[in-house]
Order: sequence, then structure tokens, then C-alpha cells
Amino acid sequence: MHTHTIYIDRGHIFYLKNQPVMPKTLLPLKHAMQYGPWQVDMKPISNPSRPSTSWHDVWKGCFHVTLPKDKYHIAPPQHTMPFIQNTSLARFWTNHKVPHFLRKNTPVIVKDQQICHEFLTGRHMHTPQKPKAWLQITLSLSE
Repeated sequence: MHTHTIYIDRGHIFYLKNQPVMPKTLLPLKHAMQYGPWQVDMKPISNPSRPSTSWHDVWKGCFHVTLPKDKYHIAPPQHTMPFIQNTSLARFWTNHKVPHFLRKNTPVIVKDQQICHEFLTGRHMHTPQKPKAWLQITLSLSE
């Protein structure tokens, strides 16, 4: 038996056929991997574009980020994990009006035990220098 869920949040109505189940572990990012309901693909690129993806793209089921080439992990969003400017992840998302139910179902990118990218606000973390190499990380819903 399938359960369907309706969320009403921030003036929008969302209908989910299936509630995704997120892993509870931090995993190293690989070029192609599955992370809960998300297919994750990572590839090097030479000319980065920095389009802003937001919760709208997450809702559509496909989104990406371009980051400097480095070793990253993918993790479930943890409100206790260090984030920018001593702000909690929960407060950051609230300030940017991210629908609550998407927060627990959208992974974050982690570097050195700190969140370096979240996909729900469309905000980019500051990159202090111009990297020589870039990675594009794409997540798409695989259900």
C-alpha cells in the first residue's frame, strides 16, 4: 500500500507519492553513486557556470553545483554540523524561506567536517581564490 503525503508550506501545496528515505551517514563523493533516493554524478569541468539552484530545482528532482576540485563528502543535513558565520543550518533555511519538509530530504556537501554547500537556497559559499580545476556535482531523483 502506498502512502501519499500533502504538505502545505509557505504558500505552496506539495504532493508526494512516496516519502524518500535519506541515509544517516556521511559518504565520500564518487563520480557516480546512489545516496538514498538521489543519483549523484560528479565530473570535472573546465568552464564553470555558477547557476543558482534552489528548493524549486530540488522539488523538480534535478539540481547541481559547481565547486573547486577537492575531496568532498555527501551527508544528510545535520543542524549541529558547522555552517557559515556561526549560523545554524535550520536558521539559515528559515531566513531563506525553504519549505520545511525538503530540509530533511536534501543532502548537503561537506568538506573538512563543515558544510560547504547546501542546495535549497541558491546561495553559493565564498571561494577565496580562483581554483584551477572545477567539479560539477549533479543530483537527480532516481525513483
